[in-house]
Amino acid sequence: MSTHLSAGMSVDFRQPIGDRRRWAQWLTQFLVWGLATVALLPSTSLLAQIIVKGIQHWHWQMLFTLPAGVDTTTATGFVENRISGFAHAIAGTGLMLAIALSVSVPMGVGTGIYLAEWCDRFQPMVQIAMAMLSSTPSIIVGVFAYGVIVTRYQFSALAGGMALAVITLPIIALTTAEALRQVPSIYRCASLALGVSPTATLWRLILPNALKGILTGVFLAVARSAGETAPLLFTALSSLEYPKALVGSPTPSLAVTLYRYATSPFVVQQNIAWAIALVLLILVTLLNFSLRFRDHGIADKR
Repeated sequence: MSTHLSAGMSVDFRQPIGDRRRWAQWLTQFLVWGLATVALLPSTSLLAQIIVKGIQHWHWQMLFTLPAGVDTTTATGFVENRISGFAHAIAGTGLMLAIALSVSVPMGVGTGIYLAEWCDRFQPMVQIAMAMLSSTPSIIVGVFAYGVIVTRYQFSALAGGMALAVITLPIIALTTAEALRQVPSIYRCASLALGVSPTATLWRLILPNALKGILTGVFLAVARSAGETAPLLFTALSSLEYPKALVGSPTPSLAVTLYRYATSPFVVQQNIAWAIALVLLILVTLLNFSLRFRDHGIADKR
């Protein structure tokens, strides 16, 4: 089989690949696989260490018990016949995530609708503001929440939840706007041509078709905020008890408890830190897998 490129020139594709090209192909494949392996080594080793040490120090009762304290008379700090858990941190994390999502989801979806469906002179400024807010270091968000809320209402679950809301807001807003832009414009034109109002078109046609992308943004926001430590150090602080109130009482969280136990001089608390790290890893993994399974389910229905 030959192909004529021009007068007097042809290429025969049946000819075998030369040694020089074969060696170049092998070298390229070797470099690609080698660089991919080097890139995966840090994350793989980190995950392996968390899984191995987390399982080693894991006990199911940790999910339902409070911290047992430490025995300061021993070097390890172990308390005989007692299991020290972090149920209080799980409850505090869930409470602050609920506060954050109750604020950021309505505001984020509304901002995303504005960015995608309306076009005025303020739209570019809002787009830039959301992009800048999404790249703001979380510790700055914590300092801001400390100055606005903590100085007036003390450390609390409300302050921690509002700090997490500021972090999750731009993620939900930008993903919502992108999901709405992915809906074909012919849907809007056909709906308006049939006499449907723009508001009804948005609620009954555009938003249902963009629901998958919107939920993706919410899942990503939860996965991002569940492991935040810096803003909660400035807003919720920590506690060894269950959350008592939304305002006026320090609230524990998994991330801050992990930080405190990992830097503790007592071996018992260092072991619990590995178990908490395993719980956070499982939480993020479950969020990602549930998102994938939900996407496949929606695709199968279509």
